[in-house]
Amino acid sequence: MLFDLTFFKKDKDSALAAVSQDGWALACATPELRDDLEVVSAAIAQNPEAIQYASKRIKNNPELLQESEKRLELIAQYDDYTIEEYSFEE
Repeated sequence: MLFDLTFFKKDKDSALAAVSQDGWALACATPELRDDLEVVSAAIAQNPEAIQYASKRIKNNPELLQESEKRLELIAQYDDYTIEEYSFEE
């Protein structure tokens, strides 16, 4: 999926719409949006691997980490990788 990067010029509503469709869209978001709990949560709900694009502050949020890890564990049940392959630290 391709994204119009102009949507990420601090437009939270557009960012929420994009990350809700494809969590990888968080990679295109501004630093401010990568530090927004609602935006990052929506991205992780769609794709838990998107947490790698979250700000350091958000990555240190225990509830968000737990949610991301839980989703990755569910995915791992149906895929060949394991939760140990993912690192949430910068």
